Amino acid sequence: MMRLFCLAVASLLLGSGRAHAQQGGIADAYQTAGGAAALKVTEWRADRKTVLSRQLAGLPADVKDVFVARAGETLKMTWPLLTAGGYLEFSVNGNRSRYETVFNKRRFMLKDLVIGELLERKGRFLPMIADGIWLICEESTWSLPATLDVDRKGYGLPQPEDPIVDLTVAQTAVLLAWTNFLLKEGLDQVNKNFSARIKVELEKRVIEPFNNHNDFWWMGFTGRKPNNWNIYCNYYMLMTALLAVDDQVKRDHVFEKAIRSADIFFFSYPQDGGCDEGPKYWNMAGGTLGMFIKTLADLSEKRINFTNIRKMHDIGSYLSKVHVGGNSFVNFADATVVCSADPAKLFAFGTLYNDLSLKQFAAYFFKSNWNGAQKIQSDEINVFLHNLMLADTLLRIEPGAPLKEVNWLPDLQIVSAREKQGSEGGLFFAAKGGHNAESHNHNDIGNFVLFLDGKPMIIDVGIGTYAKETFSEDRWKIWNIRSLWHNCPLINGQQQPNGSKYVADKVQFRSDGRKTFFTLDLAKAYAPEAGVSRWLRSFIYDRKTPALEMREDYGLSVSRGPTELSFITHLPLNRLGDGLVIIGNGSKRLKMKYNPLQFDFDLATQELKDPRLIQPWGKQVQRIILRFKHNTLKGSHSVRFSVTQ
Repeated sequence: MMRLFCLAVASLLLGSGRAHAQQGGIADAYQTAGGAAALKVTEWRADRKTVLSRQLAGLPADVKDVFVARAGETLKMTWPLLTAGGYLEFSVNGNRSRYETVFNKRRFMLKDLVIGELLERKGRFLPMIADGIWLICEESTWSLPATLDVDRKGYGLPQPEDPIVDLTVAQTAVLLAWTNFLLKEGLDQVNKNFSARIKVELEKRVIEPFNNHNDFWWMGFTGRKPNNWNIYCNYYMLMTALLAVDDQVKRDHVFEKAIRSADIFFFSYPQDGGCDEGPKYWNMAGGTLGMFIKTLADLSEKRINFTNIRKMHDIGSYLSKVHVGGNSFVNFADATVVCSADPAKLFAFGTLYNDLSLKQFAAYFFKSNWNGAQKIQSDEINVFLHNLMLADTLLRIEPGAPLKEVNWLPDLQIVSAREKQGSEGGLFFAAKGGHNAESHNHNDIGNFVLFLDGKPMIIDVGIGTYAKETFSEDRWKIWNIRSLWHNCPLINGQQQPNGSKYVADKVQFRSDGRKTFFTLDLAKAYAPEAGVSRWLRSFIYDRKTPALEMREDYGLSVSRGPTELSFITHLPLNRLGDGLVIIGNGSKRLKMKYNPLQFDFDLATQELKDPRLIQPWGKQVQRIILRFKHNTLKGSHSVRFSVTQ
């Protein structure tokens, strides 16, 4: 009877037949395999405990020592206090970092203690683990002020009787679920009520609101386009139910609703598999989708099969197409120029699609980022455990990054090109078209970046520390989000506005053995006030020279304000004469050449105070300004970048 009831729930949620699930999606694959009947939860749980126990026991002593020592240092700490005043600060002055720092510290402390206990198994950390569980369970909400404000605008303080499920709720749920799943026997020795308390709080704060609500914005059921929150929350809901929910009806309900919601995320993705939020967000977006479908495949002993879904494979391959080398990536949108890829997420796609290059890419990040005692990523318990389970496998695989000569994402309209296939050295170029309503959007149509031997030269500044205005209408006032501080033109004094109607037009791409060509018309990226009827920006990348030439051909209806080209760098500049600028101070530098009869040279400096921007760029960035000398309504020009010793 229970199984029949579960199947009835599945029918209501997903439709009574395959025709109701959009073809080629997650729900389609799930139904084809038989739905909930295909899931082997008991077997999955037993297998995970066996594998994790073996992997934990088999870790080298130096690796164990690092994590146990970290847990030992945590024992000396005091659990931080969360206050109502701290929570209210976001609604009073927009600061979100101070409360978030304390909130996250509790969770990092608990995570480190749990890892230490899993490795040492002497019970030394259990009393403090129990305290951490108690404190987190006593919190009025697991939502941060900024995330709560998205669903409950203007609440200021949470209302515990009206819990929501969001990003940090899902993260907290998984941390507690894994803790109970792996340490229940030890917690029972402290007091048997700890395990029960965890399950009560998970039911009240997570399972019930998830099952009973369709209006959380990230779910996609209200028509709002989803972003990384969707798949991240759905994956962590899947994991929480899998680890902690024993009621089969409730668990299947969570699985099936998460699948429906995750499909909305998947179908919203461009066909080329590109992540418009930028590579930093791939771990939380496309990469987490890989973990979601890999979990379903594992649960069903591969009966749920995604190998015929090409777009899913392309989502897994996206990072390699915007990878410069090492930990450097093309950082359009709210991305950072240096970020790390989660090896387990890359390996999930590599396994599902039997793609050796993705498996090697996973090994590349595993081995390069966590050498010796720092071998396993541990920023989250879920990430740590999945990388732990793969450690032996990843160490056996020959590491490698695809580093293709040319990559083209036609839907995102992003191109990248490098001097030599397989090499991180030389001149690297990337540019974008797109539109100004992308997720985590910057107004940056026509923007480009240049790297030399893996070091950024012409840069995208990226995003600073998140604050209240970052995700409000005031976002477009932030200097490093506006087009003026991207490598984009200022036309008749006008910057690019935000909105989906501001787009790249007439986009063309082609590449041969020597040159890569990328052309787009920027006219529609500007409001009518700019008076621009044509602004053809063409990039010609020559890998043999190597050099990049940017050519522009424009037509204006009026001339009523300054028109400028901008080029952003954090490096020292040396003007050798009219029309020639040397960028950088290393043994190899970038030479920028322009026609001084067409442009006046100027320079603007932006002092940096945000630690998130100081880390990659130093204390300031500079905007090289080429200001038009002549107010002509049509014309053409070029700027050339080449390598000099």
